[in-house]
Amino acid sequence: MRRCLPARPAPPMAIRVAVAVAIVALETVVLLALPGRALEQLTGMVYLAGVLAVSMLWGARLGAVTALASIAAVGFFQGFDLWPVAILLAGAPAVSALAHGGAGPVPRAAAEHAAVCSHGDSQQEATSLATTQAGLRRVATLVARGTDPADVFDAVTEELGRILGRGFPVMLIRYDPDGTAARVIGRSEPTDIDYVPVDGDSLVAKVYRTGRAARMTSYAHAAGPNAAIARSVGARSGVGVPVLVGDRVWGVAIVVSTGPQQPPPDAERRMADFTELVATAIANAESRAQLIASRARMVAATDDARRRLERDLHDGVQQRLISLGLQLRAAQDGLPPGAGDVGHQLGKVVDGLTAAAHELQELSRGIHPAIVSQGGLASAIRTLARRSGLPVDLRLHIDRRLPEPVEVAAYYIISEALTNAAKHAHAKTVHARIETDRCRLALTVHDDGVGGAYREGGSGLLGLQDRVETLGGTFKVLSPLGRGTTLCAELPVGPRGTAANP
Repeated sequence: MRRCLPARPAPPMAIRVAVAVAIVALETVVLLALPGRALEQLTGMVYLAGVLAVSMLWGARLGAVTALASIAAVGFFQGFDLWPVAILLAGAPAVSALAHGGAGPVPRAAAEHAAVCSHGDSQQEATSLATTQAGLRRVATLVARGTDPADVFDAVTEELGRILGRGFPVMLIRYDPDGTAARVIGRSEPTDIDYVPVDGDSLVAKVYRTGRAARMTSYAHAAGPNAAIARSVGARSGVGVPVLVGDRVWGVAIVVSTGPQQPPPDAERRMADFTELVATAIANAESRAQLIASRARMVAATDDARRRLERDLHDGVQQRLISLGLQLRAAQDGLPPGAGDVGHQLGKVVDGLTAAAHELQELSRGIHPAIVSQGGLASAIRTLARRSGLPVDLRLHIDRRLPEPVEVAAYYIISEALTNAAKHAHAKTVHARIETDRCRLALTVHDDGVGGAYREGGSGLLGLQDRVETLGGTFKVLSPLGRGTTLCAELPVGPRGTAANP
């Protein structure tokens, strides 16, 4: 990039007049040395060249003075027709001024300087705009993909640093409800978080109070702890632009200058484009978090209702049926000999009550797997495999108890897979594998049935997907026609199985 330097000023008027007189005198000396015929032919042209040169260099006014001096010099040459030459000389300054748009001086150096500066400024502005637009596209792509806000923070600080220059460090500050502000940490930032109060003469306080961009031209005499912190790290001036999420000031993007140069005049405008993308990323993340939390509350509420219903059935109706069966069995045993038909009928009633109790027990297990809470996931899945009408190749690698929501979700997946394989897939064998490591549970169930199972259409698979995703996991169904069905799920369990319940 060519650098624009100021044009050199014209010399003082006295020097310019002296130069003009010297030009006329030199022209006169040259003409006096010519023979008479050449003198008559060249006088007007020589003086005209001098007048045009002065007019071009220092303006039409001095050119007119030079023209008058030249006309006076021509008068010394007796026998010449003075008027044509005088008219020509007098018109030269006007023609020069008209050609250059005015009567002022138009030095060649100044014209070249203006052209170079205009071209340089235009090229620099185009380059800056292209850099800004490219940075915005990169950050907008991350936001559109739903990238974690921490990665967006890193990208924004990197792009602003590239656009504004290395001499202007950039940081993002988040406002907390307790009246403090914290530096936002991205993926590539250090793990420590700097907390500062929101007060004093600082960009953090100004933006928080007004909700608008602010500029600090100097931290030299600014008061408050934030200003002291800024001075301690070498900040001399800065610009802050708010990050507005909805109707609240979520935080502020700050660029500081550690040298004598102020941040660019258009820094606020450039930063505002990026803070809008930061706000969008934060709003999207908050919406996703709220949706996940809402789904988790719904799942938890449903599980609580299932648990209460299972307990009520087990402790109420099921126990009542068992008690009635025992009473009838006792009555049957106490019948006198010869009451064969009555005893036979009582036996049928007792058998019916026992069957009803068993059916109710199976129903309550489907409502909520109490067996998981009592014996753990491994024991519950082994029980499912034993009760299945199909051979189950079971491989379990579970070395500890996991959070109850994770165990319940895994139980439901195995139960749904075994039920579908027996009732719909016409499978002959089911293979199930569960393994855990420090932070996750991985589950795969495959049958050799007809395939064609899909999550749509109100099947139980869709409910399983909602349950798994609510816990922050992933759920996949692979079921090509004629090639069986495979259910794959991964659930986060936290270090040593200490993940909190939703």
